[in-house]
Amino acid sequence: MSARFPGVLAKLLLKTPAKIALGLVAFYFLFAWFGFEPLVKWAAPKFIADKSQHHLSLAEARFDPIDLSVSLKGLKLTEPDGKPLLAFDELFVDFQAASLFKWAYTFDAIRLSAPQARVELRTDGSLNWSALIEALKSEEEDEPDKPLPRLLVRSIVLERGQVAVADRKVAFETRLDPLDLTLSDLSTLPDDKGAYTLAITTQLGARVRWKGDFSLNPVLASGELAIDQADLAKFWPYLKGKLNLAPPTGVAALSLAYRAGYADKRVSLALDKLGMRLEGLTLRGLKDTGPTVRLDRLALNNGRFDLDKRQLEIGEVALNGGKLDLVRSAAGRINLEDWAPTPAPEKEAAVSAAKPTPATAAAQASNAVPWRIDLKRFALDGLALHLTDQGFVTPVALEVGNIRLGFDVKAEIGAGPAKVNLGDLGLDLSGLRALSGKDPKPMVVLGGASLEGGRVDLANRDFEARRVALTNGRMDIRRDRQGRIPLALASQRIPGPATAPRLREQAAEAAAAWQYRIGQVDLAGFQMDVRDETVQPASGLSLTDIRASAANVSQDLRAALPVKLGFRVKEGGQFQADGKVVPAAPSADLRLALRDLSLKPAQPYIAQAANLELASGRVSVNGRLKYAGDVAFAGGFSVDDLLVNESAGGDRFLAWKRLSSDSVSASPATLAIEELRLDSLGAKLVIYPDKTVNLKRILKSPPPEPGPPAQ
Repeated sequence: MSARFPGVLAKLLLKTPAKIALGLVAFYFLFAWFGFEPLVKWAAPKFIADKSQHHLSLAEARFDPIDLSVSLKGLKLTEPDGKPLLAFDELFVDFQAASLFKWAYTFDAIRLSAPQARVELRTDGSLNWSALIEALKSEEEDEPDKPLPRLLVRSIVLERGQVAVADRKVAFETRLDPLDLTLSDLSTLPDDKGAYTLAITTQLGARVRWKGDFSLNPVLASGELAIDQADLAKFWPYLKGKLNLAPPTGVAALSLAYRAGYADKRVSLALDKLGMRLEGLTLRGLKDTGPTVRLDRLALNNGRFDLDKRQLEIGEVALNGGKLDLVRSAAGRINLEDWAPTPAPEKEAAVSAAKPTPATAAAQASNAVPWRIDLKRFALDGLALHLTDQGFVTPVALEVGNIRLGFDVKAEIGAGPAKVNLGDLGLDLSGLRALSGKDPKPMVVLGGASLEGGRVDLANRDFEARRVALTNGRMDIRRDRQGRIPLALASQRIPGPATAPRLREQAAEAAAAWQYRIGQVDLAGFQMDVRDETVQPASGLSLTDIRASAANVSQDLRAALPVKLGFRVKEGGQFQADGKVVPAAPSADLRLALRDLSLKPAQPYIAQAANLELASGRVSVNGRLKYAGDVAFAGGFSVDDLLVNESAGGDRFLAWKRLSSDSVSASPATLAIEELRLDSLGAKLVIYPDKTVNLKRILKSPPPEPGPPAQ
């Protein structure tokens, strides 16, 4: 039996079918080893050249007949004019023969090493790849709902890649280098998922990290994406010419988790863990000498987005550090408005024509599902402001050392009128100063201004706050020797155009449409220095610890407001008042108490009229003040410890211990005092031999009238 086997085998091999099979196997191996490379190196360049006039070259092409793998090395593809399109060191494809029995094309590995590609958008709007893609297009249209081929790729690797990107329309160019991409288990089989990882560092400095899972049947992808170190200045060519800005500075970053799909001709997209960061942003207008906007750090955290549910949720938007340097022109235009170019009239007309009519917009809104936006917290801190207002005769500058702002937002837009609500609103301003011209001394200083417990309903134009407070302010009011008040001069505005009054009326009408309620308005810790230089020596009075408050302030000006006011006088004395004020009337009913106000600041005025010196004296007033068209006072007063001496010699001229009354009634037309009490009066009266009295010598003669001008 064993001796006959070689003979039987020889007979079988000599039969025709066996000869054919052996010939095919031999041809397969011989072609793989000796024919594949010459054929590919000849046919591929010829096919590309015949189709598109592009040039293709290959350094090496290998086919392994046993492993069913293909290796292409040293490929170079160029445009007809020789410009590079694509090159790579090696493309390796490993096909799994067993997949033929699984009814799916299965690849164990696809690896692309050191690819170099160039993507260029030309000035005419075409891509450098467009001609090749059009030339290689099939003449037959794909079936609209043709199912995807059954495909499974165990591993796809792109390593050490480089992609040069250029936009000739805006003179922008960058490079993605190195580019590394890893995909595993790419499949079109139902419910199969694959994983991928991508890492890119661009020539712009931005780094991209991308990983996740996906399936093609159905189309579904999920994963995480992170981009950081994106230099805004490098992207400026895309906005140059569209904004009147100098190139910005700053670095941006983005991170998110996503889930996207396509089914039943609908796109679904959900984002989670959304975060954005912007650091070192500076923006400067073309006409500005320095940065107009400087933001040290702007961050968005814990964001969520759902396209199906039309929802956007943000955990926090935080802005820390920075400065705004704004200028308001005499025409009332803020320099930020100059950043946007003025649209051409024909473009404005086209935009207006494209707007839907109110009826159409209402019909569309009635069928729309609104977008819901929920911002848990907006927090701003460390932002400074400098505003120069050129609308005054002498430009006025407003400085704010620090702005702190916080609120949450709930909004519904896209279905009817927008509904926007701000809650838990808080604002704190510190280091406020107002300066006029080049004078380094501020006109007004305000230590702080704050708002607590605020709420805003934009749709219903409703505002509410628990408390508004102004603290630690200071103001200097001076009248110079010519009788001018610099503070009043600094407040003089440049006459505006004829439309200015109407614009002010429109602003007033818009403000009147709002409803507002403020539980408490407080002013505390203020100081005011008053100085009059029209007398010599100059007279001065310093009011300290100025405080005021009003409760239940609202747009209803007919409601009575409980108010309080008080201050101390540095030279001696204090004042208090409380009661109610009705702004609409206007009317007031106040209790007044002025205690021990020193009269010595009045000495310069007395010295201007008489040769006397006010050595001491205090005045007190206590009573009730009413206003309802006319002023009416009822109460009492006292002048205590008055002592007036003669300037020459210092002799006493007039003195008393107390002059007082508790029964004073006064109005513009009448003065009534039922009882006047004087205690310990002392006075000096001298009748001279010429029958004149000392009073005449004490009083100063008025200055002579100026004579007629010289001829």
